[in-house]
Amino acid sequence: MRLLLPQPRRPRLSPELAAHLGEPTVTRLTFSSGRAGVREKLAYLRGLINEDRNDPYVRSLVARILRASNLPASDRLGRAVAIFEWVRRNFVYVGEPLETFTRPRRLLLDPRFRFGDCDDFTLALATLLEAAGYETCLEALGWLLHFRHVFPRVLVGARWYAAEATLPNQPFGYDPTEKAAARYGRGELGPLPIAR
Repeated sequence: MRLLLPQPRRPRLSPELAAHLGEPTVTRLTFSSGRAGVREKLAYLRGLINEDRNDPYVRSLVARILRASNLPASDRLGRAVAIFEWVRRNFVYVGEPLETFTRPRRLLLDPRFRFGDCDDFTLALATLLEAAGYETCLEALGWLLHFRHVFPRVLVGARWYAAEATLPNQPFGYDPTEKAAARYGRGELGPLPIAR
């Protein structure tokens, strides 16, 4: 006897949103090696964030997240944490054998694309934070001249908080550079912040 499990419903996009997003595309790029390549990659990620942070659908998503948080506009830290937690709840970490990039608005607005590696989490989270009016920077970690990880930092008040969303058991503010330094040493590539 075969047990048939019900198939999950595929999320549907409204015709208007589907037209706005266009056909799904994934970009594969190669960068220089060493520090120069990491800087190129971070600059590319920053460009995608800058392009999509003012997208009206992305800003509408931010409004829904913040409205659901019930936090006042004066609670800047609480609102940043609410956005961070939304990304953690709605995205699934999936490693990539080949480095690919998906536009932040596709990651955020198309539920079929809410997965990826640290690049994708960084794109999604930094784009939402920027759309909410926060300043972010991207930080890369690497050893032996190989890029290993990227995550965003967000400025709240006068303090930069690490926003490492790929680790499900770590809170907002957990700084992966400290653990990495203890395990591997400070590393040749990181921390390598790229500001706006």
